[in-house]
Amino acid sequence: MIRSSKKITFAGFVVALAALTICAGSASAQTTNVQPYADSNSNPEHESRIPTRISPWAPFKQFDTGYRSSLAFHPSSGLIVEAHAGNTSIHTSTGLYYHIGQFNASTQTITWGPSIRFKAVTEDQYGTYPSVAITKEGYVIIVYTNGGSKKQGRLRYYVGTVDPNGGTQQQIAFKVQDEYYDTGWNSSISVNQSGVIAEAHEGDGSTNLFYRLGHLRAPASGDFSIVWDTGTGGKKYDGGIAPVISLNDNGDVIEVHEVGIGDHKLHYTRGKLSGNTIHFSNEHPRFEDYAILPSIVLLNDGYVMEMHVRIVSGPFHDDYYDLTYRLGMLDRTSQSLIHWISQDVIARTIGRGGLAANADYAITTIGDGLLKSSWAIAP
Repeated sequence: MIRSSKKITFAGFVVALAALTICAGSASAQTTNVQPYADSNSNPEHESRIPTRISPWAPFKQFDTGYRSSLAFHPSSGLIVEAHAGNTSIHTSTGLYYHIGQFNASTQTITWGPSIRFKAVTEDQYGTYPSVAITKEGYVIIVYTNGGSKKQGRLRYYVGTVDPNGGTQQQIAFKVQDEYYDTGWNSSISVNQSGVIAEAHEGDGSTNLFYRLGHLRAPASGDFSIVWDTGTGGKKYDGGIAPVISLNDNGDVIEVHEVGIGDHKLHYTRGKLSGNTIHFSNEHPRFEDYAILPSIVLLNDGYVMEMHVRIVSGPFHDDYYDLTYRLGMLDRTSQSLIHWISQDVIARTIGRGGLAANADYAITTIGDGLLKSSWAIAP
């Protein structure tokens, strides 16, 4: 179905072009001439609206301070949930915080509510690497790492509710708080509209990667605990660090990770839900060298939105960091490949970019000490 309300207007073009222009010292946008794979379900008008020659992102605007931002975008109401570590520096933490935001399509603006701390730092607990997801009913799931080192990592989760139409001043009504579910580090979570929860994390003190599948036990009856359908432990699927995972309503799964500590290479893996298992492809293609801190969103129409921080060597051996956006599409002729369409530098930063999307719009954040947000038209 054509979403005619999303056609790019001249004003939208100007906003998008400004987003590329203001990136301080940014390199020229890098794009390819490759077009989306055309199959029987493709829509030429839909594909023609994808901007492959300019960055589609609006200018970033600061809304808070912090690090390691994560985002969830309600599938229909425009409500946003953002979670981050409230650090005074990247090596210290004052706890974990969230914001409730709202994207207004008519004014093309993001409004943020107050910063609310939901996890304090105590003598024996240290919260970092939050990852957040939201269901169509407004159930919010936040996972995070508790522990001061990878050998002491403990993974915990919160579950609460928000009103998808309740605005930015509401708070999450937590039903489950600080629940332990595994050992490990640097977890990522995603949920689709069927309520399937997919989670990925580093192993405890290792560079092995594990995934879990689950669902909320009986939220309509007041039981918001997670049932892990894959069993009591994670399922190993690859080696690497810093995994991020996304699944759509068709059972497609995309996972991206760094190869290892100090390697600065990104690989991706495609998978497919099958009962209580993800069947991951045996091929794990590399798609970027000299890059760290990926984020990923997989849409129902097969488009893939990805962010990472690219390490660039300056002329005097002075490295700098570009937040880079990639647009891709699941390759219809292969169960393992993504068809990459374009790549654009959208900001100069070392901060991890949170990324979330619904069928119409996408939201991203930077968390490099200053928290900033931007929006784009989803492909």
